[in-house]
Amino acid sequence: MGIKVVKKIGSLTLYVVDNEGTTLLHWVGKSVEVNPNNSLKPVLDEIFPVLGKKLIITFGRLKNINSATVVPLINFIKKLNQKKIFTVIHYVKRIPWQISVFKSISPLIDKFDHIMLMDT
Repeated sequence: MGIKVVKKIGSLTLYVVDNEGTTLLHWVGKSVEVNPNNSLKPVLDEIFPVLGKKLIITFGRLKNINSATVVPLINFIKKLNQKKIFTVIHYVKRIPWQISVFKSISPLIDKFDHIMLMDT
């Protein structure tokens, strides 16, 4: 297992880790950028070349996310589905903001063939 990419955007750090053919994307810290389309979207786009065919995204160590971050997150998830990258998104069901965010986007995710949402 080895870290491929570490990207820092304000108080958010994204770790991309290779784990025997499956890529892990860990969101750590806080995503509170005022305009994440200008800061987060380009970083998420940079990650695509290092992704394998399987991706696990974890939000367990993400302390907070603002509503502005949800749009680039949804667009990233849509792009993963379009590129047919099988993705499992893990969120923590006991953290209120995570319940709120992922409950609101779960109807969209349910329509995708290559994306799964799992609570832990």
